[in-house]
Amino acid sequence: MSLPLSAWAADPCLGHARRIERETEQAASCYCGPSLSRVRAQLPGTLRVEAACQMRRNRGFGNSSPLRPDADVLDLDRYAADGSYIEGWVFLRGQLVIEGRVTFTDEGASFSARQLYREDGGPSVLANNYLYFQVELTDAQAKLLKPPRARPGELGCKTRTARLRFTDFEIYRFDTGGDGSRPGRVEVLGLGPLKTCVD
Repeated sequence: MSLPLSAWAADPCLGHARRIERETEQAASCYCGPSLSRVRAQLPGTLRVEAACQMRRNRGFGNSSPLRPDADVLDLDRYAADGSYIEGWVFLRGQLVIEGRVTFTDEGASFSARQLYREDGGPSVLANNYLYFQVELTDAQAKLLKPPRARPGELGCKTRTARLRFTDFEIYRFDTGGDGSRPGRVEVLGLGPLKTCVD
């Protein structure tokens, strides 16, 4: 999933909603404008929620219910006491400078700030799971991080430390194995040496 320029148009929420409608072929319901006052999210850097669309509370076994931006509070920081979790698209605007580890595999490149990631979710489930852990990078973004040259017949994993500035994020939270976080822009502030991954 990418961040098309139309999504950051003069009315960014409308841009996000229209793109989701094209992808899902359903009318999009979004927290934006006044309804953002009902969104709870402790975010690092200058990041803020610009829109949250198609938000649902999943109670497992195909049992989910849509959240209503005009009435329901959307808490992106906490796991629910009943074990349910929130699904949908969250769009963040702003910047985050962070140091972590870039991992290069046959599937692509990802970034994790393992020193910040916590099994219990930390102060914010959204930040912990989608900003500090397994940020997915496009091929163009990965090239900025000087990936290893592929050699014929060589499979494996390489890694390096990196200090990066991320600008804007699209977060896709669904129980389909395809969820993740994608930055709109990546700037490299520093890179460590390339090493072989260690389990």
